[in-house]
Amino acid sequence: LTDMAGLWKNFTTSFGSKTDEKTLSAALKRATHSEKAEVSKDDLLAIVQSSHHEDDRRTIMRHLGICFMDTSSSKWRHVSCALTVVDNLLRNGSPDLITETANGAHFDIIQRLSFLDQFEYGYDKRVESMIKRKSASLRGLWLEKQQRQMEIEEKKASRFGPKAFHTEDTDDDLSDVDSDVPKASYVHEVSTTDG
Repeated sequence: LTDMAGLWKNFTTSFGSKTDEKTLSAALKRATHSEKAEVSKDDLLAIVQSSHHEDDRRTIMRHLGICFMDTSSSKWRHVSCALTVVDNLLRNGSPDLITETANGAHFDIIQRLSFLDQFEYGYDKRVESMIKRKSASLRGLWLEKQQRQMEIEEKKASRFGPKAFHTEDTDDDLSDVDSDVPKASYVHEVSTTDG
């Protein structure tokens, strides 16, 4: 009941505010260490909302990284649930998560998903194929989201990048001179002093 109160508190606060560490850890543990192969919508919502704060993203990705490191066949439910959490984070979580992961702030998602291509579960080939399908699907989604996020970042950089401008009250004689000499070499020649 106290975990649900924490989830409600998290839901009522705005995106980007830090989640209580215990509440987030409990939601992550319930989401990925359940005996069921399904993840609660409440836990997914709490995790996705928490992804809008930098410290919470670190906690989330650290937990998911641990889940993907133990791919023994007896832990297939943990792996499957962790894949579901990653799917929801990619679809509904903070775009900063994609940028941070692409820049190396968290574990290499593509590498971990590639390792799951070798996942084996001899007791039930359906489980094995489900994990492999989820992994391949998430790899494609991750690459698509990463490409889209890179395009957004490039647009931001070009929009807010350094821009040269000239105003009427500038005492810059160089900007008033028309010359056929390339600007870079012209600026260099004029800016040298004899002094």
